[in-house]
Amino acid sequence: MAEKNELQDAAFYDYFKRICAVPRQSGSEKAISDYLVAFAQERGLVCRRDDFFNVVMQKPAPKGCEHSEPVFLQAHTDMVCEKTPDSAHDFAKDGIEIIQDGDIIRAHGTSLGADNGIGMAMLLQILADDFAHPPITALFTSDEERGLVGVKNLDLSLYDGKVLINLDSEEEGVFFASCAGGVRCAFRLPAKKTAYKKHTGLCELRIAVHGLKGGHSGLEIDKEHANAIVLLERILRHILKSHEFFLLDISGGNKENSIPAAAHAVIGFDAALENAVVELAAQKTREIKAEYAASDPGIQIDTAPSGAVYDACIPRAAMEPVLALLTLLPNGLIKKDLLHDTPLTSSNMGVLRLQDESILVSAMIRSNIDSAKHHTAERFAELARLLGASLELINDYPAWEYNPHSKTREIFAAVFESEFGHKPNIKSIHGGLECAYFAQKRAGLDMISLGCDLYDVHSVNEHFSLSSAVRTYKFLKAALERMAE
Repeated sequence: MAEKNELQDAAFYDYFKRICAVPRQSGSEKAISDYLVAFAQERGLVCRRDDFFNVVMQKPAPKGCEHSEPVFLQAHTDMVCEKTPDSAHDFAKDGIEIIQDGDIIRAHGTSLGADNGIGMAMLLQILADDFAHPPITALFTSDEERGLVGVKNLDLSLYDGKVLINLDSEEEGVFFASCAGGVRCAFRLPAKKTAYKKHTGLCELRIAVHGLKGGHSGLEIDKEHANAIVLLERILRHILKSHEFFLLDISGGNKENSIPAAAHAVIGFDAALENAVVELAAQKTREIKAEYAASDPGIQIDTAPSGAVYDACIPRAAMEPVLALLTLLPNGLIKKDLLHDTPLTSSNMGVLRLQDESILVSAMIRSNIDSAKHHTAERFAELARLLGASLELINDYPAWEYNPHSKTREIFAAVFESEFGHKPNIKSIHGGLECAYFAQKRAGLDMISLGCDLYDVHSVNEHFSLSSAVRTYKFLKAALERMAE
C-alpha cells in the first residue's frame, strides 16, 4: 500500500489519467500528439511535431545548470490494445477506464496502456516541475508497439545530446543496458474455398480457447504461458485423426508481440459424428489443462453449435498445410542466454486469420544477437518454401548492444545506491526498445532504460504499482539533479 506522503509526490499520476482519456492505439496517435502539443504551448516550450506524430519538446536548464550535458528523455505514445471478449470498448474513440485498488492501478476490461503511458506521465511532470536539471529534450515517439515506426523516422540530427534516458522499462530498481532486435513474419498460405450450404445432415461446431494469461511476447516468453493458437491447432489435429471435417472459420490473437490469450475455429462435419467430435475435443482439453496447470490454470476450451451463416468452406486438402505450419513453426523460447540467465532468441505466433483466399499466420522473432535473429528468419523462410506459403518480413529492427563503459549508467547506479541503500540490477531485456534505433542514429550515444513495476503488460490484466511509480519518479529527478551538478 502506498503511504500518504508518497502519494503526495504522485502529481504525474494526474497526467497519466489525462493520457488515458485520449485514444492512442498504435498507428492512430494524432489525438495524443495534439494533447502533447497543447501541453508544450501552455508552458511556452519549444515543440516540433513531424509527419509521423513524433512530438519533441525542449526545456532549457535553469540558472546555474546551463553548462551541463544536454539529456534526451524518451517515452512512446501508443499502446497495445487488448480487451475481454465481452467488452464493448472501442479503442478508436474511447478512453481507458481506470480502476484504482489501493496501490494497484488497472483498467476495466482492457489493457491499461501503462506501457508506456506511465513513462509519458513522468516525462510530462519532469517538464512541468521546477528543479535543477540539465537541458532536456523530451522525445515522445509514435507507433512503437508495431515495430518502432516513430523512432525509425525521427530526425535526431535536429537536436543536441549524447545521453538518453528511456522510460519504457517495467521493473523498479532494474536498469536495462541492452535489448533484443526483432522482425515480424507474415505467412500466407493459399486456402481455396469451396461452396458451402448448411443442411440438416451437417453439424457446425465452434471450438473456443480462452482464459489464458497471454502477455508480452518478449518479457514473458520464458514463463511458458500457453499460446491459444497452438492449443487450437492441437485440438483440431486430434479431431482430424479420427474424423473428416471442413473449416468454416478460424481466428486467434491480435498482435504479433502479444502471446495469444484466445482463439477459435468453426468446423463442419456429418451430424452423426457430433457426440464423437465433442468427446475428442473434451479429451484433448483435459490433457491440455493438466499440461498447463501451473502456467495457465484459467484455460477454458468450449464447444458449442455455431450460430453464424457460412457460404464457403476450406476442405481438408487446403487445410493440411495450415495445420502443418501451426505445428512446425517455432514458438516460445528458442535459445537462452546462459551467461545472464535470460532469453536470447524466441518466436511468438501471435495472429491467425482466415482471409479471402488465404490464411494469415503472423509471428514475431526476437533476439539480443542480430545473427541469431536472421538465422531464425531463414528457418521460417525454408518452412514457408516447403509448405507453399509466402513469407513477408516486416519492421526488421536491430538489437541494442551492451556498452561496458557507460558513464550515465554509473551515475544512475550511484544515485540509486545513495537513495535506496543497495545497488540496482543491471540487465538485458528481451523486448525491443527504441534505444536500438537511437544507437544507430547517433554513434556513441550513452543510454539507459528504466521504469517502475508494471505487470502483465500487453494484456487485459495489465496493472502497475503506484508507490513504485512514485519512488521511480523521485529517483529520476534525483539522478537528473546529479547530472546538472
